[in-house]
Amino acid sequence: MLRAEANVGLGNFGAAEADMNIVRQAAGLDPYPAGSTDASNALDRVLFEKRYSLFGEGHRWFDMRRYGRLDQLPIDRPARGDRVIPQMPRPETEVPD
Repeated sequence: MLRAEANVGLGNFGAAEADMNIVRQAAGLDPYPAGSTDASNALDRVLFEKRYSLFGEGHRWFDMRRYGRLDQLPIDRPARGDRVIPQMPRPETEVPD
């Protein structure tokens, strides 16, 4: 998935699609139709595939932050004040005086 993400960044959408299809095939899913990945959907597809192929490994927040999409993350309990944090907090002991 990292290679697919790199290929999207380089504009190599066919190569990114091939990389994603390897992951999809390993999961028993149908591949994306040949040539269907382009500039309008490539990043969405990579983020979708990373979301589920790396589920539970803690990559989602970092990916969404990197691409300025934190506002698309779900808030499970808004009534309790839950919110998406834009950066990880630093312990006070690590902040210089």
